[in-house]
Amino acid sequence: MRKVLVVLVMLLTVGTLFASTFVKVEGKTETAQTASVTINLPLSSADGYTGVEVGFSTNAVDSVDTEVTSSNSSINLDIANDKGSLSDGLHAYWKLTTNNSVTVKMYLAEALNGAIDDNTDTINWQVTATEIEAEDKDVGSLSTEPADVYESDHAITLVSLTPVAGAPSKIQTVADSTPLTIQTASFAGKTVDDYSANIVLSVEVK
Repeated sequence: MRKVLVVLVMLLTVGTLFASTFVKVEGKTETAQTASVTINLPLSSADGYTGVEVGFSTNAVDSVDTEVTSSNSSINLDIANDKGSLSDGLHAYWKLTTNNSVTVKMYLAEALNGAIDDNTDTINWQVTATEIEAEDKDVGSLSTEPADVYESDHAITLVSLTPVAGAPSKIQTVADSTPLTIQTASFAGKTVDDYSANIVLSVEVK
């Protein structure tokens, strides 16, 4: 008998929880009947609110409402003489809505590597964020020493957002992008192969 009572109590509880989301009226009533549902916008949490979107696009982004046309995950460079290049059509973008500290960086993962297993040749390359106001705008260089220009230790900062002074709970919205240009070193003397490497965007939230 106790088990049956427990089940009845549970059913009554469920009925109480969901009754307010609908109303059924049969016949006339002098008292207006209502149905309601609570909609929450949960911006408060222990770590603050963070909405971050970064990526690569074919169009410029200047607001959080800009519709992004994502770039292909693999892009072929134009080839002229003994070098590869890309002068337009690729942007790095970021959309930040947060009260936290956010830093977005960009770096080159490595030199361009061939697809053939026994090909040990590499080709150095350079990517320039053309609208970033910084002393060193170039990511990578045409250096013959890949260790000097690649991996996350050699990233450049695209944007660094800090909480509002005196009002750390205030949410800030920042959205922007930078066109990217790409230039490779000469591939003269290299093995004929398909060479590739990644441009990486990294995000740190504190």
